[in-house]
This record gives sequence, structure tokens and C-alpha cells, in this order.
Amino acid sequence: MSIRALLLAALLVIGGCAAPAVPPATTEGDPAVSDRHTTSGGSPDATISTVSPSTPSAQSPQSAQPPAESPQPSPQSSPGADGTAANTSETASPSPRALADGYDVRVSGGSLPVEYPLVFARVAVTVDRPTVEPPSVVRIEPNESMEFGGSAYPKFYRLLGFRVGAERGRALTAAAYVASPEAVVVNEAVLADAAGAESTLAHESVHVVQFRTGAFENLEGTAATPTGSTASRLLRAAIVEGSATYVQGEYVRRYAPEAPTPTEPLRARAANGSPATRLGTAPYLAGARYVDARVSDPGEVRVVYADPPRTAEELLHDRPPGSEPLAALAVRDAPGDGWTSDGRARDTYGELFVRTLLETSVDEPTAADAAHGWDNDVRRRFVAHADDGSTHTGYAWAIRFEDASNATAFAAAFETWRADRPANASTVRLVRAAPGTVVLLLGDERFVRRATASGTDGAVTVRVNGTE
Repeated sequence: MSIRALLLAALLVIGGCAAPAVPPATTEGDPAVSDRHTTSGGSPDATISTVSPSTPSAQSPQSAQPPAESPQPSPQSSPGADGTAANTSETASPSPRALADGYDVRVSGGSLPVEYPLVFARVAVTVDRPTVEPPSVVRIEPNESMEFGGSAYPKFYRLLGFRVGAERGRALTAAAYVASPEAVVVNEAVLADAAGAESTLAHESVHVVQFRTGAFENLEGTAATPTGSTASRLLRAAIVEGSATYVQGEYVRRYAPEAPTPTEPLRARAANGSPATRLGTAPYLAGARYVDARVSDPGEVRVVYADPPRTAEELLHDRPPGSEPLAALAVRDAPGDGWTSDGRARDTYGELFVRTLLETSVDEPTAADAAHGWDNDVRRRFVAHADDGSTHTGYAWAIRFEDASNATAFAAAFETWRADRPANASTVRLVRAAPGTVVLLLGDERFVRRATASGTDGAVTVRVNGTE
């Protein structure tokens, strides 16, 4: 997938220096966009952080002159009997200062308030990858050049309340992104706050390391959910961005205490922002928490790439990778009712999406409890063609839970969510298709009113009683 394709898919805008853009499907008929970080031709996609230049950080800038760096022991070292570091490897890792002095990184389009080679060297040492090369260039772009995306989400997202703000002409303003291991692109609006800029550049440096050490390749095909689905992309984002946010937090603690802990502004934006903002921050926060729980030091983060969680359920509940296989779930189209399901227009969203959706109306503990027990989900699109040539579209989103009590908890939270919707919001109806399976019906009013869903927990049939 090209960088342009991904950026056009990234339909989120969140203020701050290291906030996310997790793209929904780019069209109504996709199986979403590719889950691959690079295409078969080797053209990498982008890892994006977003910023709201109109809300600069209150942090005071720090001096661009870096402090002196003292040599640090290798992460493989352990204290000896005399209290000194007993190196268990052949040679100790060089200090960040020594590494930075050997780098050749060009800065184009302006100047940085911090010494980027030193930022990258600190990250490389922090993650125990001191031999990884930095990017060739850090490119500074004006704010207007960092705006991407369209003005609306795909229809299914809009039906659930995910919308681009009316005050914005474009969906995404990027603070920084890594399109390849050779270049970090940064928004000049980020640079007014030196501490925030350093924190953002540290986050992007983690992505460069991920590129150069094959982290993205390690993640290929590991998700249990369908490749390219929303669930697989949210999980991938949680692993990739969560790891970067976790390392960024450790970087801030060690080297940039003037900058806020990266999860703090993310949590504030999630609590006070739009549904789109909450969805965007979700993988960063969930991923960072998971990585923090799984590893004891940033030098161990590579184990998460090597053996990642297979579902958001495993990530959210700290379960071993592969321990929660998907339950069987098929959504079938009843023939002869005038509505036809497009087999290509299907998606799976996962527990993180379900939880985040409910959090837009209920408190986080209630949403977490209601999404708990997620076992699988399938969304299909249904289309009917009227005699006047018009086309009507409806969606059936089946969610299977581990047992009936989990499905009941979801249904209760869903009713609160539905009651909280604006008066002019489209109709959404929930049908209990089986003890552990619910089906949300959205879209065309006739489809929502007349569709029925029945069957078993593993196989649901959707039928529409009439089309007129």
C-alpha cells in the first residue's frame, strides 16, 4: 500500500505530539486496506502522529544544546560484587553521545530545536539496538503540507457516530510520520516546544528501528482476525504504536522530563474528544499498557514483535499469544428477500473497537465489562435496488460472545449508547440472534425495521421482510 493510500485512509485528527491515526476502511466495498506495512513492491506505508497546532504545549522550551552523555552499561550487564557493572557481553554498548557523533543525518526544510542524532542514539540504546542506523534525513514540512485525508468517514463509521469535525476541511494533520527508515517527516508546528518536539522525534525514532530490524515483517499474518480487517489493523497499531509510546515514555523519563508522559495527553484527549479521537487513541493507550505489562525494560520490547498477541482480546486482558482463538461465526444472506449481501463488503472489528464504541456513551469500566467475552464479529453490507433506480444500503454486524451473560451485558450497554445518540441520528437496532450472539442493524430505515437475524451462535441468517 502506498503512503498516499494510507494517509487518505487515516481519518482521524487529534491534538498533541504523538497521537494516532488508525485508518478505517477507505471505501464501502473493501475488505479494508492492507494490513501490510509494506507492499510487495517494497513501498512502505506511513506511521503517523498527529498534532493540533492551535493548541501549543504549555511546556517551556528546553535548550537545544544537549547535555553531556556518560557511557551507559549494556542492557546485558549486571551489577558485580563490587557494585560495578559486570558486562556479560563481549563489549559494552557505546554511549548515546559516542553513537551520535558517528551519525550523518541531514535536516531539510528548517532547523530542529534539539539534536536529532542524539535523540536517535538514545532511543537505539534504550531499546538495546545500538547498531541500528538512523534515518538519512529529518524533513521539516509546513503545517499545510501535513494535512491529509478526506472530509468524511465511510458510511458504516458515520452510522456509528465517527465523524470528521465540521470545522475541519481535512481529516488529518500529522505531527510527524515515518514513511521509510530513511526519512522522518515532522510538522514545523511541533517545533515551537523543544521538549515536545524531542518526545515526538523519540517516538518516530522507534518506528525507524522497527523498520530496520524487521518488526513489521514479524507481524505479518500473525493476527487471528482477517488480514486487512479493522480488527487486525487496530491490533497492529496497538503493537507498533503501543511499543513506540511505551519506549517514548521511558525516553521522556530518562532524557526529557520537561515533556509530559506521552500517555497523559492521550488519556485527556480520549476523555474530552470526539468518538473519532477516542478511537484513534485507543490502540496507543491499550498497546502501551500491554507492552508495559509484558516487558520489564525497553530493551525487551522486541519479544512483543516476535510473539505478538493474536487478537485484541489477548492484548486487553494480558493473555498469552494464541490462547484465545476466534469462535466460529458466519453471517448468511437469506435468498429471495430483495436484499443482496456483497461478499467482499465485510469486516471484523474486534474487542478494542467494541469497547471504544461503547466508551463514547458509558464509563470505561462499564464499556470494558460489556465488551468482555468478545469471541468474534462479522459485519456484512446488504443492498437493495428499487424500481426507481435508487440503491438502499443496510448493515448487519453480528457479535458473538463467549456466553449469554456477556451478550446480555453488551446489550444493556448498547441500549445506553443508543439512548445517548443525537435526536437526528440514524436508527440502530439490536437483535438477539442466539443466546451468545447479537446483531446490530444499521443503515436504510426499511432494512433496520424489517430485518431479522436468527440461527445459532456460530451461524446467523439475516432476512429482510419486504423492500417496499
